[in-house]
Amino acid sequence: MLLATIKEEIEKQNDKQTQTITETIIKTIEEQLLPIKKENEAMKSEILLLRSKVKYLELETRKNNVLLHGVEETENNNLELMNTVIELLNVPCTTEQAEEEKHDWDKWELSSIYRVGKKTEGKIRPIKISCTLT
Repeated sequence: MLLATIKEEIEKQNDKQTQTITETIIKTIEEQLLPIKKENEAMKSEILLLRSKVKYLELETRKNNVLLHGVEETENNNLELMNTVIELLNVPCTTEQAEEEKHDWDKWELSSIYRVGKKTEGKIRPIKISCTLT
């Protein structure tokens, strides 16, 4: 009977110590995780901000782009392509309003010109034009 009581008392102490140790470990882990959680939240918010900035910058970049369709592929290099595009952009206008709003294009106003996509027999690729001016 005494042995059983001592055994029961030891088990209670072991359970209490186990519970205390477990609670201490959990508290320590939570204390260590708190700064990591805060940093994670800060990074998530920074990622959202950076995504919105990237989206804005992509839109700003695309504002200066024009796709020109239906221009025959007769050029051998980008310089010839640029000259062809400038000729097309500077074609005399047919209406009075268009003549008033006419703009004479020059090479320095175009930052890049190239054909989009793979060259395929019988298919005319569009020309992507990036303007330096807005």
